[in-house]
Amino acid sequence: MECDYSNFINYVNTLTSSTLHQFKSNSNFTYVLEHVSFEYGKKYLKNIIDKTSITQQQIIDYCNKNDKIGGGHKYNYEFITTSPTNFRYLLHAHLILSHLQHIKLNTTKMVEIGCGYGGLFLALDFLASSYHISISSYHLIDLPELSTLQKYYLANHTLQTVPTFHSAYTYGSNIHDDNLFLISNYCFSEISNEHQQKYIKILFPKVEHGFMTWNHIPLYDFGFTYQSQIEEPLTMDNPSMSLNKYVYF
Repeated sequence: MECDYSNFINYVNTLTSSTLHQFKSNSNFTYVLEHVSFEYGKKYLKNIIDKTSITQQQIIDYCNKNDKIGGGHKYNYEFITTSPTNFRYLLHAHLILSHLQHIKLNTTKMVEIGCGYGGLFLALDFLASSYHISISSYHLIDLPELSTLQKYYLANHTLQTVPTFHSAYTYGSNIHDDNLFLISNYCFSEISNEHQQKYIKILFPKVEHGFMTWNHIPLYDFGFTYQSQIEEPLTMDNPSMSLNKYVYF
């Protein structure tokens, strides 16, 4: 099932580097991103506290960092008032960095398909050193309108790794790194099969390992030997659709 992003893209097209004050709470934006509910925020935070080594101070520091631009809907949690989406970025960053530790990949070149405004990259950049991971390069692949937003947004932050930006219409053809670690949280499984197959043909031969959050469609052979587990907390529980999964390879 391919999602309709037209209102989202039209809104993103109106944003400039000087008009990012409240974009995270605009309804034309939140039907795609920044829509994690208060209740799901509690579940993500509980997972972080119970199952990761991320400290309370790191949670506070990242949330303050990501909240300083864009406004957004914030809620009171036990030790911070913040957007619940921040907890999802932190949990997903933990899963990725832990997988890198598991496969003993201490230095990595990353590529992300579908990057929002750059929040997951920001979480990975923020946490990597505490997992003893070095990100030597980070490629963000997205629609040109989103790439522009990412450039505006990330320019407001001090980063350990300088990212590069690529149009989704090139499918990674202009990325010259190899042995990449691929990330795609929700995006790859939401785009059409035609676009998936182009990524499989053009980008995936440059990929060695990766992590995806996979939703909507059943898992299939996309060219790697993978392991999967049910997403936790589960954000799609529709009997007519496949359960969301974390996919490691």
